[in-house]
Amino acid sequence: MASRIGKHESGTDGLDYSHRERVATHYTASVRNKARLSRVIYCHLGLSILAVIHMVVQSMNGRLELWEPVWLLTAASCILGLLALPRNIISLLAVFAGTNVLVGLGCCFYGIHASFTSGDYVCLFGCCVGNAIHILEAVYVKNLVTSSTQWKSKR
Repeated sequence: MASRIGKHESGTDGLDYSHRERVATHYTASVRNKARLSRVIYCHLGLSILAVIHMVVQSMNGRLELWEPVWLLTAASCILGLLALPRNIISLLAVFAGTNVLVGLGCCFYGIHASFTSGDYVCLFGCCVGNAIHILEAVYVKNLVTSSTQWKSKR
């Protein structure tokens, strides 16, 4: 630790430490991807709330489709994703990503087809947004796992 008392180098303004203080790239990538992933997960949870409202309205009309409650399983996997973020728990992130890719994208693609044929454009828009969210989640999980495993393999 540097002493506050004593001689200081003359001619320095205190900005000459930049060559010594560098953050490892995997830490910055991890923090950046965690922040992005948490934002997308919260958007996913918001879309899930809208889907529940849509399902309630559809069930009152008697037109509830099977893929809509199945898609809500991805909201439960979002909780796993949020639990995995603080400590980079790779196994929970893998379950989260697998559920989102298999169940989420599958249901959303089927929902796009069903909404397009029935003319339900609100649901069609929601499915398109859901696909974008699922793809972003998969990309950010892949980036997070890649930066985490690169660091662990270098140790």
